[in-house]
Amino acid sequence: MTVQFFDFDVETPDQIPLRVYLIDQNPPEPRTHSSTSLLQTLGDRFAASPRLDGLLRVEVVAVDSNHAQHVLFDSAQTPTIELLRPTELLAGRFRRPATDLTRRVEDGLSIVVLPGELVDADLAERTSTVNDVQPRLVWIEGADSSVELAPTHSAWSASRTVAETVASHVLESVVGNFVATVVEASKYTAAEWAASSEVSSLVDGMSYVVA
Repeated sequence: MTVQFFDFDVETPDQIPLRVYLIDQNPPEPRTHSSTSLLQTLGDRFAASPRLDGLLRVEVVAVDSNHAQHVLFDSAQTPTIELLRPTELLAGRFRRPATDLTRRVEDGLSIVVLPGELVDADLAERTSTVNDVQPRLVWIEGADSSVELAPTHSAWSASRTVAETVASHVLESVVGNFVATVVEASKYTAAEWAASSEVSSLVDGMSYVVA
């Protein structure tokens, strides 16, 4: 009896890039309260759904007070289980110069986490340090974060800008929703998601601007 073998090409979907910029972050102390919980949320999602490794690429980039960028985490180089140790990541355990962030990506999402006191400080210089992954969600934290909301939205070329005046866990919910609806379910493109009523409902009661 002759046994025939057939080769099948199995297509692997392209990973959707998620790039998180932490503005004015100087390890080991993050300036924004959500930095640790955001990374923990992503780590929990990867741990709960191992197939995410093939669907989502996560990069975390710190932009310090001198506007220098450093990659704190890149899932293409570091196992995603390390996201479950966010304090160590933010302290710079895997820190390296951001020398390869020149590519422009249109089908992913960038999240810029910005302390509210910086919304009008060196704005042009700060925005120029952030390389494009579009669409872009800007998340401003702090009691005065709603001040200059519209100009900040415009300056960062954001798809949506949200002001979080009181510390909450809403950003973690927003990121979890992005993973569930865009990455896992392909319900939206990233651009559709950023402008969607689904995200608006998650940030209900907060000040925001949508492009």
